[in-house]
Order: sequence, then structure tokens, then C-alpha cells
Amino acid sequence: MRRLFLSVVLASVVLAYGVPLLAQSPAQQVLEDARTIERVAEVSRRDFPQDILRRIATEDLELLRGKKSDGTYTYARYERDGAGRIEETYTIRTEGKDRTAKLRFKGDFVYRLIIQAPTRRLLVAKNRRVRLERVDLEYEPLGGSPAFDTRTFDEWLEPGARKTIDLPAIARNLNVVVYARLDEESGPANLELTLLKARVSDNSDSPYAVGVQNIKAMFRALDNGDRASVRSLAASLKSAMGGGLPSTSVSSPVPTFSVPTAPTPAGVQSDELYRELQAIEDALTGTTDERRGGLDRLHQLIRRTRPSGQ
Repeated sequence: MRRLFLSVVLASVVLAYGVPLLAQSPAQQVLEDARTIERVAEVSRRDFPQDILRRIATEDLELLRGKKSDGTYTYARYERDGAGRIEETYTIRTEGKDRTAKLRFKGDFVYRLIIQAPTRRLLVAKNRRVRLERVDLEYEPLGGSPAFDTRTFDEWLEPGARKTIDLPAIARNLNVVVYARLDEESGPANLELTLLKARVSDNSDSPYAVGVQNIKAMFRALDNGDRASVRSLAASLKSAMGGGLPSTSVSSPVPTFSVPTAPTPAGVQSDELYRELQAIEDALTGTTDERRGGLDRLHQLIRRTRPSGQ
């Protein structure tokens, strides 16, 4: 056990010394995560960490879809199909005869705005009608330039009525301003604004199509707490990602740590480093508190020995 802990420590220090590592491709990262998920599903019992594994799978799905900095994807596209809703209820109050309320709303990757006067304002109180004057839409369509659009209505929305505005294109981001007012003698009224989010649809010609399908199925298994299916799908995901490290990876064994030959970082002498490693090894084989302290010392050592620019 002591050798195992020491091996972990030495491997971490070797990485801190700057052993050249190639940037991981999506397949490499997902392959490593699939191994982790498979092992966790194998050893877990009632402590099966569904939420943690779901977060890992979500990140892997974004990798395989080729998510870009602007929120779009290389191997997936957005479609006008409700994938979710952004909803907000506003209360409009009487503030003067000609006073118009401005209701501001926004969302990302949306394609439709729904304006509705609900039938109820509170739990039992009936809602009041609202005069919908106009709606300003400022948005950036996918693959297009920023645009501005104004829709004029100037009509009453009775309780239960709604207005729907379809955007000309799916908006990467949308800012909405709704201008509305009440009857002169009316009290407060509610107005609901809803944005429909576009659905992400995966391209059938994606080089990672099989892996994407495995992850989608894994989400369902995680929702059901089905460890056996999660483990099986993780194994399938490993196979889809190549089943092992790609040929572009460093194929030679991890170099054995040697103080005389390894480059010593500035400010850390080789004998001093060795003594620190010995102390960390001893701590990692001790009590729970000692192991926690050993990990803290290891993290500090890695930070101190990290090459500049890393």
C-alpha cells in the first residue's frame, strides 16, 4: 500500500516537472472518463454518485458535440423544437392614467416568445385584463448579425388570452421589452412571459455519433439509478472511443523518477524534495487526518514545482 501511495506521489511530481504531454482529444478525455464511470459503477452500492457521474457525462457530451465558445457545436445543431422553457411572471400596478410598464426579459438559444394573461392573479383572485401596446426584440440570430424588431399590438389581453411571436431565426441571445398598461380604474394585473428554447440535435455524420448515443442512454440509466446499465454503457463508450489510448499518445512507460537526472525546479533542492516526498508518503499511510494533511502537502509541492507558464 505504501508503494502505491508513493507511486501516486511520484507520478504527480513527474507531471509537475513538465514531462511533455500532448493535448487530449475529445476521444481521449471521454475514454478516461468512461473508465472512471465504469469503475465507480462497479464498486458503488447505496452510495452510487448519480449526480457526479451525470456532470461528468454532461461534460463529455459537450466535448463529443464539439461545443464552441459561442455556444454552437461542430457536430450538432439547434432546431425549433421545445427543449425547455424560460418563464417569468410580472405584476403590473396602476401608476397613473397614461403610465406604461416596461417588462424586460431575456434568454439564450430561443425561438419563440409567448405573452399570456393568466386567468388567476393570486391563488383565488381573478386576474385583470392588460393592454399590450408593443414588444421590442433585440437579438443575435445564429450565423447572422444583430437585429432589432418591433411588434405593435395595441390591444387588450383578457385573462386567459395569449400572443405568440416566432423569431425569424433561432436567437443566440434575445432581449425583450414588453410595453403594457392597465385600465384606468383597474388594480394590479399579472402578465406571464415565456421563451421556448431550441433543442440540440446531433448530426448523424458525427465521428462520435456512437459515443453520443451511449452517453444519452447513460443519462436515462443514471436517472433510474441503474448501476448495471451505467457500467455496461460505460464499457460501450470505451469501445466507441477506441478502447485504449490513441496511437498519438505517449506510448513509452512513465519515466522512473530519479533525482540526479530529473530537472530540479528552481528553489527546490533534490535532497529537500526527497525528504518532502518521504514525509508525504508517511502521512498518506497514516490516519485519516494525517492522509488529509499529506494530500495538502502534495498539492502545495506540486504548485511550488510547477514550471513557469504551466
